[in-house]
Amino acid sequence: MAAHFQDDNEHENALGNTSFEANQGQHSNENSEGENNNDYENSSDDEGSLYGLDEEQKAIVKRFSAVGKFIRAKHEGSLGMTLIGPTNNVYSQVTASVSRGSRYDPEWVTPLDDPDRGFVQATHEVFELYKRKKKYIKHRGSSHLYHDEEQWLYFDCEADPYYENTVPGTVTGEGYASECWEYLEDSQTWLSGDAMVLMSELPNPRGSQLLRRLDELRRADVELGTNPEQDSLDLIEFIGDNAVRSVTFGRKPLDERDAVEVLYGVLNRRDVFMDFTTLCDIGPQWLSEGSEMCIGMWNFIWQVILTTELARRLEKGHGLHSGFTAQILASLIVSELWLKNVQLVLVDAPVDLPGGVKEPVWRQMAKARDVAKRADEAIKASSKEEASELYEEVLREASGWKQLAPNDAKAWELIGKAWQGLDNTKQAIASYTRAVELAPPNEKDTYQNQLTDAELAYSVERNLAGMIDDPIKRDTLEKKLRDQDWALLGKNYEGHSIVHKRQEEGLLAFAEAIRWPYIDEVRERLHEIYPSLRKGATIPASLHDWLFGVMLPGKWFAYTVMNALVACSPESARPEFGQSSFYFGLILPGVSYWRSRTAIGRVLGAYPGVVALNGWLGPCPEVRVYLDWDNTGPRWIRVTSDAIAPDIQSQRFDNDSEDEDEFGPGSMQPTEDDDIDSYENEIQDPDAWSTLSPPQVQIQIQNQAQPPPDPIELSHIRVRAEPLEGAQLMTDAQRASETRYTAEIAFSMNGYIVTFPLRTTPAFITPPRCYPPEKADAHQVHRREAERYQTRVWTAHELQDRRAQDVSALETIVICVTEGVEEVVARAWCAREGVSAVVRRVGGPCYRCTLGAAGMRGLRVGVLIWVES
Repeated sequence: MAAHFQDDNEHENALGNTSFEANQGQHSNENSEGENNNDYENSSDDEGSLYGLDEEQKAIVKRFSAVGKFIRAKHEGSLGMTLIGPTNNVYSQVTASVSRGSRYDPEWVTPLDDPDRGFVQATHEVFELYKRKKKYIKHRGSSHLYHDEEQWLYFDCEADPYYENTVPGTVTGEGYASECWEYLEDSQTWLSGDAMVLMSELPNPRGSQLLRRLDELRRADVELGTNPEQDSLDLIEFIGDNAVRSVTFGRKPLDERDAVEVLYGVLNRRDVFMDFTTLCDIGPQWLSEGSEMCIGMWNFIWQVILTTELARRLEKGHGLHSGFTAQILASLIVSELWLKNVQLVLVDAPVDLPGGVKEPVWRQMAKARDVAKRADEAIKASSKEEASELYEEVLREASGWKQLAPNDAKAWELIGKAWQGLDNTKQAIASYTRAVELAPPNEKDTYQNQLTDAELAYSVERNLAGMIDDPIKRDTLEKKLRDQDWALLGKNYEGHSIVHKRQEEGLLAFAEAIRWPYIDEVRERLHEIYPSLRKGATIPASLHDWLFGVMLPGKWFAYTVMNALVACSPESARPEFGQSSFYFGLILPGVSYWRSRTAIGRVLGAYPGVVALNGWLGPCPEVRVYLDWDNTGPRWIRVTSDAIAPDIQSQRFDNDSEDEDEFGPGSMQPTEDDDIDSYENEIQDPDAWSTLSPPQVQIQIQNQAQPPPDPIELSHIRVRAEPLEGAQLMTDAQRASETRYTAEIAFSMNGYIVTFPLRTTPAFITPPRCYPPEKADAHQVHRREAERYQTRVWTAHELQDRRAQDVSALETIVICVTEGVEEVVARAWCAREGVSAVVRRVGGPCYRCTLGAAGMRGLRVGVLIWVES
């Protein structure tokens, strides 16, 4: 989800949020001189607002302006957090507005790279893949002032670089907006744009065509736009004339805007290409020959080629079209990573010899020569089709000869002859060249003559292609000549990871950070896995994706990194059945790990020693598992809980009196009954301003006559399997995959064991700090604002019998806790009651600002967890 900052216009969002960019230059200029261009007494705009007024009226206006300036000084550096959206029941996007001070005070702009914002920074190069940082649709000219399809597109909360907060189990204001956006997407109550899908007949490119174009795109020798006619021909080769005509209706040539529209339509197909968002693992798509579940190697490369062609055009600013979908975005991400991290290598295919036993060289040589003789006879008889089949057989038999005797010039010479018979003169030249190198002196001239003839034949072919006037026919012939470099007959392809060492280091860094109990075994085994893969070993698909660095960001990355780590661990530490969901938790002997998007993960994020990294929280306490069948040992577990509907329907900018203006929030604005004298005196009266007492002070006053309660301790965590219909007919693997669990956390408190069922998945939002005015510890509240700060203050020890539904929506529930187990209790209470909360840790904003963020004029969650150390 995109994030919008009311005052943060110096920053250019890595995802290209144009809400920032539209005013970026203006605010940068204001801030460069350190001046307040909104000073009403000095701005030229103010002079214009006084036009036509008499002197008395001008004096009144200036006095009101002075009051506004006084209020802004009081609110200087204050924190404001609200949600904006959705838009007109069409776009479900929700954004967060986070500001300090008034939006009329741009000098209080805080850039996104400010550490106070709490955004998580990658601690290893590999972990950067967890976040989606690149924006593909680029803009030209003034078009950057507007949102585009990529910015309106929901992809995944976790993939947003501004989603997580550094406090484990919590999100930022921007992250909470992303979750609200996700909730609306999942609720399917909002209209979603239809994406064009072109179902016209597509060409059937050969493997050599695909490999040749893939190599050209890797090398990027010619920039897009240098030769528009060639750009068009290169694209049509792989999308066909039918798809082009469906968009251009016969117009020629194909311009780049049309090309983007065609590519959108073709890449949105699911009968030929893959929607990677529907997958957990990418590797099987390009490691297979194709099946009902996998598109196979050649369709995968075809998709990479078309996606790269699209990326080249989006980079040039040709992408302002409808039809940009999550399927296309996923294809852009996967294709870029695959091109960058995977090297495709053609190697000689091993020849299967009879019975698996190597024949004598002379026998294999005789077989190859016999077939070659029959091929020559077919040529003389003008039987071209028969000759081609025989030359293919010659190539196989001669390759077997070469396999037995790799330094035999005669074998290489026969291979060259076979390639010539198959009209591949470039491969023939390579084979004859090798024969000349290996030939004894008395035979070199013979082979050299054959090499010269082949070189002459290729020169003739190339010259003939260049002499053709028709650009399409000329392009076709020239490409066929280049395809000869990528002939697949007698070859196998191998995918080599360019980044496997980096990926291994990253996996170890992840294991160390989350204190993986099997780290020593992983360290010992990890470096042996890739070499064994190269030798033909089979490894789990997630581990393969990890070693090749090809995965989608967000939840897909989280799935891959933990599955890869489990696959590298001892067999005794691996669950018997694999993970089948993005949100499964992992239970091991004595310890557990949970996803950051789950209720149990978010609650346990407050437990001492728990680390949050790459969508995982751990090490968490041991969990008791209650099953209907006997299946002990490590396990993947999906804990169910209900989503909490966010209160966002009324969160919009409008012109009502509640919106902030130069006088601050609506309650501070002058009313029709206010004359300037009474309003000025009331606002500037020092006795009308006060600092709110922090909740810990209120608790101390309430409980000063009572002895301190005993510390709260965690008793146990329990997950219980829900009844599964038809379980008796399922295999253990099916039951493990389909079974859902409910979770509860129990504490020893007030002399009892108190259990909190985790019925819902609350969001916990950590706000950035505020900056009170000089010499002040906190922002003050005017008595006109008092109604906005009504609270109900509780401690962790009181939560057993407290119910959120018993509190008015105008009041904010404040739970005052100490860091550690008490905070876990507060979070567990939220999960039981179905409420989200703002979590304020030591060093966070003042009490007034934090209440504002949690209340009805803020994020509207209605609960504040105030954490003391």
